[in-house]
Amino acid sequence: MKYDDELDIVQLARYASSMNSRARRLRILGTLTAVSLRDRIFESGGKCEWCHTNLLRQEFELDHIENLANGGSNTASNIVVSCPNCNRRKSARNVVSFALETLARTGIETPIIKRVLERHNVRGSVQRSLFGDDPAEAAGRPLFTTSDTDDDAPPPEDVPPYRW
Repeated sequence: MKYDDELDIVQLARYASSMNSRARRLRILGTLTAVSLRDRIFESGGKCEWCHTNLLRQEFELDHIENLANGGSNTASNIVVSCPNCNRRKSARNVVSFALETLARTGIETPIIKRVLERHNVRGSVQRSLFGDDPAEAAGRPLFTTSDTDDDAPPPEDVPPYRW
């Protein structure tokens, strides 16, 4: 399916039916409709909810945030709009592990990543790279700062909590 201002309601109904069939086979409660899927798609604002890739006129997929096989519900609140790349990376993996990996890879704490980490009581911290491939460094922020001032002062938020 491609993201556009108008979505094919018949295609969305087939998508919902397929997701509902899978949920019934796994004896998971919840029913999706074409309208609930359409609303979720438009709520995404045209971006992958994991990595924020622009999906306008691009292929996208709908996925359960918490996998049905791991006890996730078949409801609109458990559906995420995803680029094919993120959907393949996540697959049937643990959602927290995937959220942390995506945060480390992109450097962007999207609302869905934040929601997943908060729901599972995980503080979203990322090991910063020492080899120059860190998204924060690419954005022009230094990995380390040196200061001859107060050694007991807390470091700025973007500086790792260790000293050399």
